[in-house]
Amino acid sequence: MQRIAFFTAGTIGAGHLVHALAIERGLRRAGYTGDFHIFSPGVPGHIQAPPNLTALPIDMATLKSPTLARTSELAAALKTFDADILLIDMFWAPLLHITPSLRAKSWLLIRQCPPAWLRGPSFARFEPGRYQRLIAIEPLDHPLLKDQIEPIVYCNPDEMHPPGTLRKHLGLSDHQHLTVVMQAGLEGEIEAFSPPPNTQTHTHIFRSDPFHPETLIFPLAPWLHDANTILCGAGYNAFWEAKWLGHFDRTHFHAFQRLIDDQAWRLREMSHYTMHQNGADQLASMLLG
Repeated sequence: MQRIAFFTAGTIGAGHLVHALAIERGLRRAGYTGDFHIFSPGVPGHIQAPPNLTALPIDMATLKSPTLARTSELAAALKTFDADILLIDMFWAPLLHITPSLRAKSWLLIRQCPPAWLRGPSFARFEPGRYQRLIAIEPLDHPLLKDQIEPIVYCNPDEMHPPGTLRKHLGLSDHQHLTVVMQAGLEGEIEAFSPPPNTQTHTHIFRSDPFHPETLIFPLAPWLHDANTILCGAGYNAFWEAKWLGHFDRTHFHAFQRLIDDQAWRLREMSHYTMHQNGADQLASMLLG
């Protein structure tokens, strides 16, 4: 049974962790019983790190040096795990001088990003030949991205909690209007949301905020059957969860500014896109095929 590693250097919010969890769930649905391990800078706020996550410093001053990178804590951890396949979630530059020393095949997963992302900085030019697969994980038109899968979503519709689960958890009746506000980006961003103008006066507002443990449910996607209205950012996970799980029409999105994720683009260009499969299941088929 092959060993699969997932690496990300993402430090804003919990989005990249959700990618990893979604991929692992897809693998388990497909019958995978092998080792799946996550390597990342850690988890934000009060989110509990899964037991198969190793938190490591991502120090680019070290990692952009061919000599220092090969003796880094990150290199040592990846060599010890000794994966057959290494899934690189967006952030390829920290591994530039490490992957040649690994046995693993490298698969690079790319969502929407600036054009410069696939060119690289002056000290680390992007070399597509280093990767056995270059996979677009949302609809993108780029000549280097030969493999295209549907967006990767944490759960499938049949895996959501039964209707009434969130209301029962919150102590609400079936008749109360429930507005869910969720944002797992930067601390304080959740304050950008206010109820839409037509919100009913008797609504209950539930805020899921990773920086306030008393309100945190993570991941929240399986609980959203009950929400009459949802307010969230237009990041990759929230947007495509809304599409795949059927609550897009009940969701009010806010496009937050990010250096490497154009959320306004996603709202503008992808709002009419129809998903036909969970990319996590497609990726699992590729990994196990």
